[in-house]
Amino acid sequence: MSNLFACGPALITRIAAQVPTLAHVSDVSGLEPFENGPPLPAVVIMPDSAEAQGNPDDGDIQRESQRWQLVLMVDHHQSDAGDMSTVEQAGELLHQLLTGLIGWRPESGYSACRYAGRAEPYYEPGYAEFPVYIETGLLIAGGA
Repeated sequence: MSNLFACGPALITRIAAQVPTLAHVSDVSGLEPFENGPPLPAVVIMPDSAEAQGNPDDGDIQRESQRWQLVLMVDHHQSDAGDMSTVEQAGELLHQLLTGLIGWRPESGYSACRYAGRAEPYYEPGYAEFPVYIETGLLIAGGA
């Protein structure tokens, strides 16, 4: 494998298949065509922090534990009678998103995904963001 972020496209495909009610799923570069944001609900993925494990002095293989941020964006407006609230809608979609990813292996050479928590929601007039984190890992072989 020659790309540390190779599981990104696989994550996008998996999320779109597991949560078919999403109007848009992409990485951050997929937001460029939308002047006022993507159609909602949407998920945007981006690599987050990573941690190297293992000692290269022990050999030429190390494991990188990767954290990915998945940002769910939903409509945020005053709820009319019968409409789901912003938080209810986000909660249902996040549950679908996580159950479709936990235990799933994105690519050959990657470990299975695990849920790693979520950040505080962010609210703006018209939309809200609900960031969650998943972790996976891969082995990196040195050339020595």
